[in-house]
Amino acid sequence: MNMRLKFARLLIGLSLLLGPQTAWAASRQSGVSLTFTLADLGEGDLSIKAIFDQAYVHFPLAEGLEIQRATLHLHLSHDPKLLPELSDLTLALNDEPVINLPLTAGNAKPTFVDVPLPSAALRPGDNTLLFRFNLRLRDTGCADRADPNLWARVFADTSIELNGADRPIAPDLARYPAPFTTLSVLGGPQIVLVLPGQPTRAELTAAVQL
Repeated sequence: MNMRLKFARLLIGLSLLLGPQTAWAASRQSGVSLTFTLADLGEGDLSIKAIFDQAYVHFPLAEGLEIQRATLHLHLSHDPKLLPELSDLTLALNDEPVINLPLTAGNAKPTFVDVPLPSAALRPGDNTLLFRFNLRLRDTGCADRADPNLWARVFADTSIELNGADRPIAPDLARYPAPFTTLSVLGGPQIVLVLPGQPTRAELTAAVQL
């Protein structure tokens, strides 16, 4: 790599780090409200047809998000013949217990349940939401396994709502490529390149090779 290209890359990196910090910080401190469904994360309905089963849903959070309130809008259904004293749904966020929800006649039909999530358990990068089911139609034996009434479902329109603030990230080349590369909550990768107003050919070449 020639020196001119190296210098162009350095200029682009410095422009990202040393831009107008006041405006950058003000925009990063704005309020954040995010809502996304399991379908948005690429998941379908979570269908359980076993005495014991569990499913994991992963979702990313970008660095710099300070979540102050998190809610799971849970949409579920199950067979009304399940024994409520032996059937339940346990939720955990990043291994922190959230709720143990008995599966009763009251939530057998498609039902929405708002479940507060511990915002302190959320972290930049990958987050994991665990759905753990215990389903029983009989209090003893294993005959449940072949019974078509042994089922529960979490629908794909179940959503996670996050409210908080977007905080500025202190520039630090030691953390490169962060914060220039970070996980988005949804969708495919998005790339933003910051260039001078009238970039030269060398600067454009350096940008596309970053």
